[in-house]
Amino acid sequence: MLKNYLIVSFRNLMRNKVFSFINIFGLSLGMALSILMLTYVYSQFTFDDFYKDKDYIYLTKVKMEVKGQNDQITAVATSGIGPSLLDEMPEVENMTRVSYPENKNLSYKNRNYVLENATYVDSGFFNVFSLKLITGDKKKVLSAPNQIVLTENQAKKIFGNQNPLGKILLLNHQYPFTVTGIVQDVPDNSHLQFEALMSFSSLEKMPDTYLGWNGGWSYFTYIKLNKAASVSALNAKMKDFTYKHINYLYNDVGANISLSFEPLKNIHLKSEISDDFETAGNLKTIYILLGVALLILVIALINYVNLSTARSMKRAKEVGVRKVLGANRKRIIKQFMGEALVISILSLLIALILVELFQPEFNSLLQTKLDLFSSHNTILLLGAMFIVFLISVLAGGFPAFYISGFRPARILRGGFSGTTGSANIRKALVFIQFFISAGLIVVTISAFKQISYLQNKSLGFDKEQVLTINLNSENARKKVEILKNELLKLPEVKATSVSSNAVGIGLSGNGYIPEGYETSIMINVLEIDADFLPLMGIKLVSGRNFNENSKKDKNSYIINQALADKLNWKNPVGKYIERDGKHKIIGVVKDFHFRALNAEIDPLIITNNPDSDFYVLSVKLLPGNFNYSLQKLQNIWKQVVANEIFDYHFLDEMIEHNYLKEKTQGRAFLYFSIVSIVIASLGLFGLSIFNAEQKIKEISIRKIYGAKVKRLVYMQSLYILKTVIWANLAVYPIIWYLLDKWLQGYAYHITQSLFVYLFGLLISLTIVLLTTIYISIKAANTNPAIALKYE
Repeated sequence: MLKNYLIVSFRNLMRNKVFSFINIFGLSLGMALSILMLTYVYSQFTFDDFYKDKDYIYLTKVKMEVKGQNDQITAVATSGIGPSLLDEMPEVENMTRVSYPENKNLSYKNRNYVLENATYVDSGFFNVFSLKLITGDKKKVLSAPNQIVLTENQAKKIFGNQNPLGKILLLNHQYPFTVTGIVQDVPDNSHLQFEALMSFSSLEKMPDTYLGWNGGWSYFTYIKLNKAASVSALNAKMKDFTYKHINYLYNDVGANISLSFEPLKNIHLKSEISDDFETAGNLKTIYILLGVALLILVIALINYVNLSTARSMKRAKEVGVRKVLGANRKRIIKQFMGEALVISILSLLIALILVELFQPEFNSLLQTKLDLFSSHNTILLLGAMFIVFLISVLAGGFPAFYISGFRPARILRGGFSGTTGSANIRKALVFIQFFISAGLIVVTISAFKQISYLQNKSLGFDKEQVLTINLNSENARKKVEILKNELLKLPEVKATSVSSNAVGIGLSGNGYIPEGYETSIMINVLEIDADFLPLMGIKLVSGRNFNENSKKDKNSYIINQALADKLNWKNPVGKYIERDGKHKIIGVVKDFHFRALNAEIDPLIITNNPDSDFYVLSVKLLPGNFNYSLQKLQNIWKQVVANEIFDYHFLDEMIEHNYLKEKTQGRAFLYFSIVSIVIASLGLFGLSIFNAEQKIKEISIRKIYGAKVKRLVYMQSLYILKTVIWANLAVYPIIWYLLDKWLQGYAYHITQSLFVYLFGLLISLTIVLLTTIYISIKAANTNPAIALKYE
C-alpha cells in the first residue's frame, strides 16, 4: 500500500511540474531560512553554557547615583572591589578581575604582532572560568607579575611549532613578559574573548595605573559563589560593604555607589550591562529576525496550501472514482498526506543543500561562525529539521482533509467546480502573504534610510581623510613631537595633532566641580594639543583655542555647548571648574558627536594637560593616492620609532563600525524581503496559471463577443490587485507603529515619510503585475476554437 502511495505521489508531481516546482522550491527556501535562524537563535541563547560552574559565576554590576544626574549602570568599575569581596564575604569562593580588552603590541625576535583582545586577569581566573590549559599549571601561570598566557592560535602565529613556555615577549617594546601557559582558543559563544591573558599584578608596575576603590574605572569583576551560598544574601550585605569602602566619601558630595551581581547566563542577552561587551547580543533583534524567518516559512506553506486546494478541482474526479471503487476517506487522506510527505522530504533535502551553500553569507551577515554540520551541532540540526519538517507535513493536512471530503455523486455528474468558500480561503491566504511581504518591504526601506542618515549626518567635525595612529609604547609617545614635525614635511600631509582618544567612538569621564557647585559631577573629558580643533574642523562658539606656547593654557579648559547648557552658563568664558585645582575656561566649542549617534551629545571638557599621555596621533591627509601616502607615513614611522608596529585606522571607518549592528539588521531585512517576495511571487504565478485554466472558456467566449486582450488582462488581474492593495493598507498602520518605536531608540533619527509607504505599495503592485500579466496575456491570446472545442 505504501509503495502504491509513493508511486501515485511521484506520478502526480511529474504530471504537474510547474506546481510541483513552485511548492518544492518555495518550501525549500522557507525551510533553509528557518533552519539557519533556529540554529542562530540557539547559539545566542546558549552563550557561556560551556563553563563548568556557570550557575555560580556572577559579574559585579555597579550603579552610580549622582544628585542631579541620570543614574549610570555599568560592569566596568574600579579594581578594589574584587579583592575586598573575596576577603570579607564568606559567600565568595573566588574572584577575578578582567581589564577592559585593548589592542596590544607584542614583539619577539624583532617580529611584531598586534593582539586585538589582550587583557589583564587575576591568578584566580582559571578557577572561575573553566577554560582548558593546554600547557601550564593554572595555579602558577598568572601568579606573578609579567606573566602571559597565549591562546593556542596566537601561540602558533608567534612561535610556530616551537615550545613557547619560558619565551620572553616584549609588550609595546618596553615590558618583558614570560610565556607561562597556552590556553585553548576561546569558543565563539563566550562573552569573554581574548588572545592573551596577562597577570593582573603586572599593573602594579605600570605608570598611571590606579588600583584602588576611588578611581580607575577600567575593570570587570567576576565572582564565583560557594555552592551553598545565596546571591540574595550577598546582595543584602552590599549597602554596608560599599559604605565602608567608598560611600562614606561619596555620600558627603551627593553621590552613591550600589553593587549587585549579574548571573553569567544573563550577560549576553538579558542584562542592562550587556553593551559593555563587544560580543553582546540584542534580544529584540533576535526575536525580530526569528519572527521574520518563520513568517517567510508561513508564506511558503501558504503557497503549498493555496496551490494544493486550487489543484484539487483537477483531481476531483480521481477522488470520486476512488470513492466509488471502495476507497474510504481515511485512505484518501493517507494518499494526500503521503504526497505532502514526499514534497516535504524533497524540500528538506534541497533546503539542506541551500543551507550549506548560503551558510558563509549567513555567517557574514550576522557576524557569526556557525557550522551547522559540525559534530557538536548534530542534535541542534536534527531538532531544527524536525520542527520545520513537522510544520510542513501538518500544512499538507489541510488539503488532504479538504480534498477527501468531496462527494462522489456530485463530482461524477459534472456539477463540481470548486466552491466560493475555497476561493475566499485562497484570497485570504494571498492577503496574508502580501501582508507579510509588504511589511518587510517598508521596514527594509526605512532601515536603510536610517542607516544612511546615521552615516551621512554631520558629526560636528571632519572625519574624512583623517588617519589615526595608536601610540602604544612609551617610546612612541615620547617621540610624538618628532613624528609630527617629520610628517608635516610630507606634501601629502595637511596637519597633525595628538589627543588622548579618537573622537566619534566614545570617551571616558571624570568627576569635576563646576563653579557654583558643591558636589562633583561626571563629565566626559578629551585631552588634546593646540592643533587638534583646527585639524578636526571643530568650531569655537566663543573664546579661543589653546595656545601652544602658553604655559597658562596647560591648566585651562575648553568646554562644549552641552556642558554650558547643563550648567546654565550663558557666558562660560572666565569661569572655573575644579579638579586638582581650579581650571579657567578659555573657550566653548560647538557641540560635536564624540560618540555614536544613538546617544545625545553629553557635556564635555577639553584639556591641554601636559601630565597626560597622548595615545593617538591624528594625521589629516590631502586628497590623492592614499596607499602611496600610507607607505610614506610608514617609512617615517620606522625612521623615528624603529621597528614598532604602525597601528593605524582611518577615522571614518572607525566611526562607521559604530553602526555595524544597524547595517547587519538592514542587510538581513533586505535578504528576507527578497526571499519573501520570491516565494510569494511563485505562489501568485501558480495561482495565475490555475485561474487562467479555470476561466479559459469564459475568456474565449468574451473574446468571441469582441472583448479586447487589454480588457481581458485587466479582468484577470483585477481581483489579485485588490487583494494586494488591501494587504498593504492593512499592514501599514502596524508597521508605522513598530518603526516609530524602533526609531525612538536613536537620539537622532529620520522622520517617517508617507512616500516610503507609497513606494512600498508601488513595489508590491509591480511585482503582482509582472507575476500575473504574462499568464493573463497568454490566456487572452488563446484561440477560442481550441478552448471551446469540447463544448
